[in-house]
Amino acid sequence: MFQTEGIAGLRVHPGRGRKSKVNQEEVENYIRQSPHGFGLNRTRWTLQALADAVPSLKGFSAYGVQKVLRRMGYAYKRGQPHLHSPDPLYVKKRDMNQAVKLAKEKPEEYVALFEDEATFYRQPSQGWLWSYRGRRQPKMHYSHHSNTRMRVVGFLNGCNRAVHSMDMPKVSARNLAQCIKKVPQLYPDARKIFLIWDNWPVHEHPNVQKVIQTCKRIQIVPLPTYAPWLNAVEKLWRWTKQRVTHAHPWSNDFVVFRQHVRQEFASLSNGSQELLHYVGLST
Repeated sequence: MFQTEGIAGLRVHPGRGRKSKVNQEEVENYIRQSPHGFGLNRTRWTLQALADAVPSLKGFSAYGVQKVLRRMGYAYKRGQPHLHSPDPLYVKKRDMNQAVKLAKEKPEEYVALFEDEATFYRQPSQGWLWSYRGRRQPKMHYSHHSNTRMRVVGFLNGCNRAVHSMDMPKVSARNLAQCIKKVPQLYPDARKIFLIWDNWPVHEHPNVQKVIQTCKRIQIVPLPTYAPWLNAVEKLWRWTKQRVTHAHPWSNDFVVFRQHVRQEFASLSNGSQELLHYVGLST
């Protein structure tokens, strides 16, 4: 082969070697179903259970099954909690990108704001820290004070990356209405302000609805029920917790802690390209 084809003739071509007796389609059929469906009293597959149950894997050792799965592109992974929105109008409501697209095309006339509420606590949330190797974990120091909280109402501009936030001890309908009243003042020249938010019952409170009806420039774009992955502000909260609240050292001084949270939002008031990429709005 080398004499006729050169280096190319030495390559391993498809179909060379002994054919595998493993039926890949059969293996995948088993993996994608619960072991209960095949008479096993367990909820997850083990390597040995696959060797015992899958006909084309009969006689394989656990290590042999592992090599087969790796060759097929499978790996053993931790499961991720998942809840798909039960909203019958999911597909229609999911299309809030039209509002963002319109705001990008005509930023002088349209604004698209994602809105949500979040809670930040005095006691530091658990986070990863650098420490010496070994079984001893780094300590996060808690305060003897009660776990005081601050509630934040946040607005994320889907186009220019600006973040607007207001904090309070509790997000009541009255407080939320006051926050929404300030939105038109932030964009006095906008012809239409798309307010994209979820289905929290407080959003439907008469006090809140009255403010929305008063300001004709605000148009509500509702998200599907139980679909937080569609609200870009959810990742803003994650960003803030990663940078400020995880393992923070200010549990004994809530005033200082609150100042740091406020400073983080203030630093984003004029936008951040890094944040826009982080929340998935950079394209």
